[in-house]
Amino acid sequence: MTSKLSISRAWDETRALLQSDGKLFATVALALLVLPGLVANLFMPTPKVGEFPAPGAWVAVLLVAMLIAIVGQLALAKLAMGNRLTVGEVITSSFARMPVYFISQMIWGLPFAILFVGIGRTLQAQPGGALALLFLVVLVAFFFVVIRMVLTGPIAVAEQIGPVEIVKRSWNLTAGNWWRLFAFLMIFLIGAAILILATFSILGLVVRMVFGEMEPFTVGALLVSLAGEIVQAGVYVVLMVMLARLYVQASGQEAQASVPSSGI
Repeated sequence: MTSKLSISRAWDETRALLQSDGKLFATVALALLVLPGLVANLFMPTPKVGEFPAPGAWVAVLLVAMLIAIVGQLALAKLAMGNRLTVGEVITSSFARMPVYFISQMIWGLPFAILFVGIGRTLQAQPGGALALLFLVVLVAFFFVVIRMVLTGPIAVAEQIGPVEIVKRSWNLTAGNWWRLFAFLMIFLIGAAILILATFSILGLVVRMVFGEMEPFTVGALLVSLAGEIVQAGVYVVLMVMLARLYVQASGQEAQASVPSSGI
């Protein structure tokens, strides 16, 4: 019988970790989340209204930034599990596991992407109630699977298994806890969205008052981008630590809620 996860216990452990070792988590987040995101924003061209940016070097920069960010997320999860590795070793091992984790996401995510694109294009060409209903069914199935896959990150860095096994492992560990995980993620994401929106709105207003209209590569645009990346990185830190602690519960481990000393 699958054990019931305690969201409150995971939250208490997350708060304790961030209070005692917040500087280490912040260092990893700044290096692997904030900096790559800031660089990607600087290279991202400003498209015309209703158009996508033309392909260019920014695509490669964005891809590299995304891959580094994935390593950062995995490293945050591994840090939160408690182990004897140094922070440098945690980052190195997370980098080594990133391709396996990426493939595991493609295994379950790519079929949904293909379905969404196919149904969406068909709906544009031939609108119909049956296709709209099918799209809704696929959307519900997608959200169901997303919840069952939330532990793939911690699993990828905690267990030396392949992509298919990672997907199966997350499916098994989340069994019987769908509603708990769904409620947690909805509350968390709503709170995070409000925080990010408020940050951009307030800071954007202040920057416009001080620097005028924000143009690409101006001080104002850089400040807003930096603040946004820091807030988003903070959200990822809390989320990945929470998921790591939930993984520890689900897997039956008794890992201590502590992180290794710095040794980058």
